[in-house]
Amino acid sequence: MPSFRPILLLLVACLLSSTAQASLIISKEVSGLPSRLALSDSGRYERNPVVRGADATVTLTLFNAGDKLIENVVIVDKSFKDTAAYTLVSGKPSAKFASIAVNANRTLTFVVRPNVVGGVRDYPAVAEYTVEKTPKTAYSASKGAISIISQRDYAANFAQNGDKWTLFLLASVAAAGIPFYLHQTAAEGIQGDKVKAQ
Repeated sequence: MPSFRPILLLLVACLLSSTAQASLIISKEVSGLPSRLALSDSGRYERNPVVRGADATVTLTLFNAGDKLIENVVIVDKSFKDTAAYTLVSGKPSAKFASIAVNANRTLTFVVRPNVVGGVRDYPAVAEYTVEKTPKTAYSASKGAISIISQRDYAANFAQNGDKWTLFLLASVAAAGIPFYLHQTAAEGIQGDKVKAQ
């Protein structure tokens, strides 16, 4: 079977050489309450569901993937700015950075508290910046809609249910332990009768 690795490396090298310029990559993450991996109503596995009334952390990471210094960076996330769906708890959904060096990153973190239940439209974060005095714009990927669940749904679907597991453990021990105890006492009684008979 032929090896495609040299061909892939050549393609990657060609792509990198043709796009060798300042390039800003923005990643966006919205995380709510910690939970075990659990299936949500949408059929997706959620790690950190966003819950109404509970703080959610929004993290925007800007990475300079190009070969030139990026300067005068202004980033704004309009999904969380001037909206009734969220209350800003700490930080701001916008920031200014003087520069981002090649292969370096900057992070913007802020905390919001959702006020509604359901899907809330997510807009891409927008960063305006300059490269060698040339203005440019970069966008994060949009998540489409951020699904916000109620506290009740969170408790039903994502909570650890420790009290239920404790009851299950006690019931299991009783279900296995009582017959074992009865068997052992009956076996000791039979052994005792055999010793007396000899």
